[in-house]
Amino acid sequence: MNPKLLLPLHRARERFVLDALRALPAPPARVLDVGCGEGHLHPAIRPLCGALDACDSNAADLWHAARAAPDTPTRRYHVADATALPWDDATFDVVLALELVEHVPDPRAVLAELARVLRPGGTLLLTCPSADFPLTYDPLHRLAGRRLAAVGAYAYGHDTLPTEAEVRRWIAAAGLDTVRCARLSGALAALTEAYWAGALQRVGKANAGNRAGGRRVGLRLGPRVPPGVALVDRLLDLDERLSVGRRASVGLGFVVTRACP
Repeated sequence: MNPKLLLPLHRARERFVLDALRALPAPPARVLDVGCGEGHLHPAIRPLCGALDACDSNAADLWHAARAAPDTPTRRYHVADATALPWDDATFDVVLALELVEHVPDPRAVLAELARVLRPGGTLLLTCPSADFPLTYDPLHRLAGRRLAAVGAYAYGHDTLPTEAEVRRWIAAAGLDTVRCARLSGALAALTEAYWAGALQRVGKANAGNRAGGRRVGLRLGPRVPPGVALVDRLLDLDERLSVGRRASVGLGFVVTRACP
């Protein structure tokens, strides 16, 4: 089973992506997941698309992803840089950039490359951490107003945290249009993760900082949904109701489109 589904933020991110894919007029023929890491969402995504390509700069993470779901004609893994993708223009119906832009030195260059491989009328789904996170998630950095240590909001290799306005500007600069922005995990859900989830990742995940390189050792996460995920969903539903009208969230989710000429 995949224990990450018991983490509210991870589950909120998965629900955002799956809901967005299901809302498309038709199942996308080709999907690209850029910066896929160990591909934890792929078992859930794969039934909703025709073919899934995935890439990451970290070969060790791709080794884990392929080990859990070996390459097939409809699922392929590639080592690639997000600023120089090895695909032709307008190749994909949907591009995923999940927890990617906060790890790259030039988010604008990455967004431009994602726009290049996305076909006109296609959809980009982008998630990232939010600079406007709740106090309950990381009081140390919320009160300090700057990065002090690799804990809390900075526990996952996040050197910078973007604001919603910043991401919207990056999207617009790439010639793309933001359809909507969702806030993922408010104060209640954030309280259940706080500092311990990041600490657990450092202990159990080989590439805890989500960097290129790393050991081929880590938690084995299978595709089955843990029984407790229903409780996480109830928590997230309550969290969403309590968060109505509030801007603070641990993560942001963007549905973006490339306009047809």
